[in-house]
Amino acid sequence: MSGSERFVWSAPLLLALACSKSEPPAKAQPDPSGSPPVEPAADHAPEVETPTDAPEPAPAPEPPPLAVAESAVVVAANGLQLVDVATSQLTAAFEGTVSLCLSQPEAGAIWFVGRAKDAATDAVWAVDLQRGPEAIALASEAPEGISALAVHTWRGGTIATHTPDDFEVGLLLDLRSVPMTRRTLGCQSERTDCWEDPAAEKLHPPLEALATAIEGVRLSDPGVAKRLGDRALAVSKPRLPKPLDNLTVPSEPCRDEPVDCGRRVEIPGLPYHLVVTGNDRGDLFHESLQLYDPAAATWAPLSDPKATAAEPLAEGSEIGRLFVAGSGQAYAIDDRVVHLTRGTLVSDVEVCGFTTPGAILTGVTK
Repeated sequence: MSGSERFVWSAPLLLALACSKSEPPAKAQPDPSGSPPVEPAADHAPEVETPTDAPEPAPAPEPPPLAVAESAVVVAANGLQLVDVATSQLTAAFEGTVSLCLSQPEAGAIWFVGRAKDAATDAVWAVDLQRGPEAIALASEAPEGISALAVHTWRGGTIATHTPDDFEVGLLLDLRSVPMTRRTLGCQSERTDCWEDPAAEKLHPPLEALATAIEGVRLSDPGVAKRLGDRALAVSKPRLPKPLDNLTVPSEPCRDEPVDCGRRVEIPGLPYHLVVTGNDRGDLFHESLQLYDPAAATWAPLSDPKATAAEPLAEGSEIGRLFVAGSGQAYAIDDRVVHLTRGTLVSDVEVCGFTTPGAILTGVTK
C-alpha cells in the first residue's frame, strides 16, 4: 500500500455508531498474501505506531466542567443535536447532514463528518463541550464516501465509529503530536471487498482514489484538534460487563445457537441485565435481546424498561451498540434515547454516544 502505513484493527471492546453487524469469522484464517492472520483483541480501533521522536505531553490537569448538561449526542434529519438527559431539551450543535459521528466524553469532544447547510462539500468537524455546543470546522473539505471515522490520542488510545468488519476506507485523526489525517482500512472479514490484489496490497481503484483523497485532507484548525486531543486523559475505562449464569428461557427462538438463549451480562451503571432471547443467521448473524431486572425478576423491551412482564417477551431487539449515560439515568440504542423512568426521550435518530463517560455494549455473545 504505497504512500501510507497500513493500520491493523482489532475486534470490539464495548465502545463507539453502530451499523449492521457483520457475520463474525469463526477463526482467523491465513491470508492469501502469506501475511499472518489478525486475531481479535480488546478494542475495535486501529493500532497506530507512536512516533519515537514525538514526546508524550505532560500530564494534563483536571479538566473543567462541561459547558453543557449531560446529554445524548444524536444525528437527526436536520443535523447534530444534544438531548438533555434531565429535561429532554434539544440543543442544535450543527445544521446540515452528518454522515459519521463519534463522542469522546473523556476529552469533552464530539468528532464528526458532515456537510453544513448550503455547503457544496463535506468537512471534518468537532464540538468542544467545555466551551459550548457549537461545531468547529477542523478541515473545510473532505471526500465523499468515507465509511468510518477514528481518533487517536496519546492518553485516550483510539476510538472509532465502526468495527473493522463494518467499513472499507476510513479517516483517522492522529492527534498525538502534530495533528494530521490518515487513511485507515477495514474489510477484516472480507479482504476482497477492499483488495483487488491482496498479495500486492493493491486496493480496488475507487477505494485507492478515496484513500488518496483522505490523505490529502488538511486540517484548517489544527489548534482546536490538538487542544481536544491533549485533553483525552488516561481515565479508567468503564468496567467490562460481568458474565452471569444463564437464565432459563425458551430455546426455540435461538434457531442458530440454541445454547445461547438465556445467556446474559450485567449492564454497568444500570440495574438491568442484557439477556439473549433469540438468534438467527441469514447473510448476517442476528441476536435478539431483552432487559431483565434481577431485583424484581421482571422482563422489559429495550425500547421501554417500564413495560415490564413476568416472563420473557415474544420478541426482543437487535442492537448495534448500547450506550450508558455516566449518571446511569439513561441509555441509548442505535435509533433512540431511553430514560429509565421517563421512557423514550427521542427516537428515529442515530446515536453517537453521551457527553459523560459510560459503558458501551455491542451485545451478549458478540
